[in-house]
Amino acid sequence: MKISIIIPVYNTEQYLPKCLDSALNQTYQNIEIIVVNDCSPGNCEEIIKSYIQKYNKIIYLQHDKNKGLYTARETGVKQAVGDYIIHVDSDDWLGLDLAQKVNDCCFQQPDLFIYDVISVRSQGQEKAIWTNKGANNFDNSTLFTALCDRSFSSWTMWGKVFKRTIALDIYNKININSHLTMAEDLLFFFYYAYFCDNTVYIPYNGYYYNLTNTSVNRMCYTLEKAQSHLKNLQIVTDKIRSFAQDHQIDPYIYIPIIQELAQSYFIKLDELTINDKNTIFSLLVDVFGIEVLLNYVSMQAQFKDDKIRVISDQLITKIFPKKSKRYRLVRTFLMKIYYIIKRGK
Repeated sequence: MKISIIIPVYNTEQYLPKCLDSALNQTYQNIEIIVVNDCSPGNCEEIIKSYIQKYNKIIYLQHDKNKGLYTARETGVKQAVGDYIIHVDSDDWLGLDLAQKVNDCCFQQPDLFIYDVISVRSQGQEKAIWTNKGANNFDNSTLFTALCDRSFSSWTMWGKVFKRTIALDIYNKININSHLTMAEDLLFFFYYAYFCDNTVYIPYNGYYYNLTNTSVNRMCYTLEKAQSHLKNLQIVTDKIRSFAQDHQIDPYIYIPIIQELAQSYFIKLDELTINDKNTIFSLLVDVFGIEVLLNYVSMQAQFKDDKIRVISDQLITKIFPKKSKRYRLVRTFLMKIYYIIKRGK
């Protein structure tokens, strides 16, 4: 059985050698390594070419312009010839026995393998992010339901091994040509989980998620990034709703996922100024829908005329002290959403 390891590369030169080494030094060697350079700045290309000169397992693909993580992965999958696909981000790395563990279980011919993930923090501190010991109980209906109600741990591309034929079919079904860098994992796995008939859990720490990457790109959140992310979320939520409608999926199953996307986005918005937030507010209903925003607001606050009282709020009162400036800004933010919803009714 052949396994394809796909590594999209963008601006990770500091971590790229360790990632490449973890793929090349797999104990199981019937593999191909597909590196997709998404028009990365810096010396990533030089690093990749130095590895190509030493190893013949690397297939090197280059985008003529930056197309985003979703398209970089898609490019790799369409080039791959392996029976199964392993995705690894270029600032993370793999356990060296992962491919062997997958091969040992391949007789079961699952549509999906799931294995354990370790986070790596400063000073090399490691912590298990999750285990998935119940994954063998998932079939084509329970995996999808578990994903939507979040009893399954994650929709990330890493921590999983995908059957190549299904992955190709999913990319054809999604059929987008956009610069997608936010919630792209969710979009792909939402489709994949629906069509996944059986899953095998491998009790192995196969992926090391690097939390030491503190680049400016990760730390700084601007209005431009907020607008770009909202465009990404528009694509993702539109695709999820369209897919759900085509396959007659009840809203109560998929709406929680959109709610979680909205909640994550709202948390990031707190980094913006109030003027920048005002630029974003009017766009929220079109992206997330009234039903999602209404649920969010009703969980976060009680309203009476022009006054608001935040209640039972883990995301606000536990982060910002009451009567603090940031707390008042969050209240203002919720009030804006409330009025948008009232106008939309």
